[in-house]
Amino acid sequence: MSTILVLGGSNGRTLEKLAKKRNCQVIFHDGKNHGGVKKTFRSVIKKCDVIVIQKGACGHVSIDVAKEYAKKYDVPLLFNQGFGGTGALEMGLKHLQAA
Repeated sequence: MSTILVLGGSNGRTLEKLAKKRNCQVIFHDGKNHGGVKKTFRSVIKKCDVIVIQKGACGHVSIDVAKEYAKKYDVPLLFNQGFGGTGALEMGLKHLQAA
């Protein structure tokens, strides 16, 4: 089962429901820097197959840390222009199907 990390937004529960219907797993993080995200991001990026950042709903620090770990662990990093959960999930699934 594929795992997609979605960074940014506030739609974690919706994403989980959508992911079940599409036979994949979603890890969600709101993208806010709650006093540090390095440890959290390191552990979740190691577990995922692709990262989708919702540009309209994710802070710069979180984006920079995600880029750093995506490069380090060779995980594809995608940017969704909006902040809708469905679009982010579909983007991740399309990338995984093409790979």
